[in-house]
Amino acid sequence: MTNDFRVIRSLSMVSHEFRAVAIKRLLSMRPIHLDDVSSVWQLHRCTSGDPGGRYPYVRQLCIDLTEEIDEDEQAIVAEKLLEILQRSTNLQSLELPNPQWTYETLDEDRRIVKAIIQLNSLQNLALEGWFPPMERIIRTIRSQPKRLCVSLDGLATPDGEHWIDSTQLDGLLAHIAPTLEDLDIRDRSFNPAQKGAVYPAMRSVMLRCGEDVVPRTDVLVHKFPALDGTLDIGHLIGDLMFDEEERLRLRAENRQRQADERWVSLDRVVGDAFALQVLGLACPVRHIMVDDLYLDYKDALADVLRDTPPTHLKLSIRLQDGIDMFEDLLPLEVVPRLTHLVLRVMYENPSTDDGFPGGDADTIENISWDVFLSTLISCIEHLRLTHLRLVVDFDVDLTTDTDRPEPPPYSKDFVRSIRELDHGPTAEALAEAVPTLQQVFIMSGGAFDVNVLLPGSPPPDSYGDFNEVPRTRGRRFVSSGWRRVGGGGKGKGKGKSVPQSLARFGEEDMEDTLRAEALILSTIDEYSLGLNRKWAPEEVADWDPPE
Repeated sequence: MTNDFRVIRSLSMVSHEFRAVAIKRLLSMRPIHLDDVSSVWQLHRCTSGDPGGRYPYVRQLCIDLTEEIDEDEQAIVAEKLLEILQRSTNLQSLELPNPQWTYETLDEDRRIVKAIIQLNSLQNLALEGWFPPMERIIRTIRSQPKRLCVSLDGLATPDGEHWIDSTQLDGLLAHIAPTLEDLDIRDRSFNPAQKGAVYPAMRSVMLRCGEDVVPRTDVLVHKFPALDGTLDIGHLIGDLMFDEEERLRLRAENRQRQADERWVSLDRVVGDAFALQVLGLACPVRHIMVDDLYLDYKDALADVLRDTPPTHLKLSIRLQDGIDMFEDLLPLEVVPRLTHLVLRVMYENPSTDDGFPGGDADTIENISWDVFLSTLISCIEHLRLTHLRLVVDFDVDLTTDTDRPEPPPYSKDFVRSIRELDHGPTAEALAEAVPTLQQVFIMSGGAFDVNVLLPGSPPPDSYGDFNEVPRTRGRRFVSSGWRRVGGGGKGKGKGKSVPQSLARFGEEDMEDTLRAEALILSTIDEYSLGLNRKWAPEEVADWDPPE
């Protein structure tokens, strides 16, 4: 039978003959999301209703029960979920985005924790939020997962430090360390001050640096000698952010250490420009993802790209520092190799006190879409890109309080242009500027932060506004994908080839292509954009800011 999800789904609905086989195939192909009572009931009814048994075909579960359940239903729902966990004998992936919330929704039924521990076929386990039973699960689970994503927020650390060291990490993971290939640590940074145990099978690690924590390549290469996938080291935070001389000294030390021992190559490296600068990788890197790029970080970015020019690059740019961000942004050393570029451009209107590490008032208040687009084109037109993804988003603060009676100013025209952006002409302009482009993807939108009166509260008066809280309004995003079709003609004045036409991708084809071409956003991008959270109806309803 075909592996095309859409074809199998159609067969399950229109052909009684194939229905039983198709349902089993559908159960095994994609994650099953249990996010409310009805979804638990539906899966239980589907899997337990077949005398032949469908439980063995449940391979991927995502349990996120964050909506309150009536007390008289809690025990029943827990029983159904318990049966699903116990009888899904081939379960390969289990994800709990909000484990403690889900646990409390089920009245903290301890049998759920025990059932997770008893699973013996998991290849992927994700406990992404604070969860007191986490340590017990990791230390005693019968499975030997290859991928672990876990929040260590509840893990006790010496002297109350927010970071963990090799001793604590090795002690927690000793049970599964030999087979672990992919590790994602959340809510605790990692201090690589000592080498500790070796993880022989590890291919990808997300061990983000913390405040005044310096990434050391000798420790990382020792602990993860087989690393060839993703390395996410997060942001460099603390005094080193303001000490370029010390950053360069530490970078030189790291590069010297790699003269003796280094990785052969890495598929992807993620972090901010300062952290990547200090890391000073000496091995080839296919894909570099740079988060939170401010104007002061441009020199550090240039150091990184000159030493390790990638084929795939993602930059998340803070536009508040001014349009000069795009001037000489990419050094010439990247031109021969770079084919895939993702640019996320973030527009905000920080107040004077919030504009860290700075803000350009003229850009914030007066920037226009035409100026932005022409500046962006000037930045990339010399590149030999085949794939480009542009994400332009805004987060406009319209809140006020007694200390700030008026919201920070912002460019209403620029925000309006983003909200009403016609993707077709924008894609054509980008494809015309870069004649090697074969595919262009655009995402645009944003949200406003406004004051909302608490229910039942009197209006604020001259004595304060304590009855108001900040809330999101008008959140909306639009995405599109375009591919070049047909031949090209001659461009205007520069002899460039321009597209005769661009064809638009369908929604599913667009998403599949973004993944296949690695035109992805980082975890921090997805979090700040709110792509993986549920939004209330009033937050995404049509809403226009006051003029």
